[in-house]
Amino acid sequence: MTGADTEEDALIRQLVDLAHPAGRDATFAAAIVRTGRVVSIETNAVLTSVDPTAHAEVQAIRTACRRLSTLDLTGATLYTSCEPCLMCLGAIAWAGITDVAYVDGIETATEFGVFELFPEGSYHAELLPVRLRKLAASDAHR
Repeated sequence: MTGADTEEDALIRQLVDLAHPAGRDATFAAAIVRTGRVVSIETNAVLTSVDPTAHAEVQAIRTACRRLSTLDLTGATLYTSCEPCLMCLGAIAWAGITDVAYVDGIETATEFGVFELFPEGSYHAELLPVRLRKLAASDAHR
C-alpha cells in the first residue's frame, strides 16, 4: 500500500463519517484535492441554507474556488460520498474538474429521501468531460 493510498483511504473514511452525522442536514460529503493537498471538505447544506443547490459537491467547489481565488480547478480531484447528480456533474465540469471518485452509487440517495431525478436511460454522465470512478469502500463503511 502506498502513502497516497493511505491518504485516499483516510479521506474516504472522513467523508463517510461526515456524511452520516446525527444532525439535520448532512447525508453527503465531498472534498477537493489539488496538488496533493485537501483544498476543501464540505457537506450537504440544502436544508440548513434553504438552498436546493447546496449539495456537498457544489459546496466543496465554492469553497475551493474562494480559497484558491480561481474559477478553474483543473487538475483537482473531487472525492464524494455519493455519485454526483446531474446538477453537480455540471458544476464539476464547469469548474474544470475531470476526475471524480465516489463511494456509493446515486441510487443510495433514496435511503435519505432523495429520489433519482432522471428516468432510466436519461442520465448519461459519460457525455461530460469528467471521469467517474467508483471507489471500493468496504473499509470506509461502519
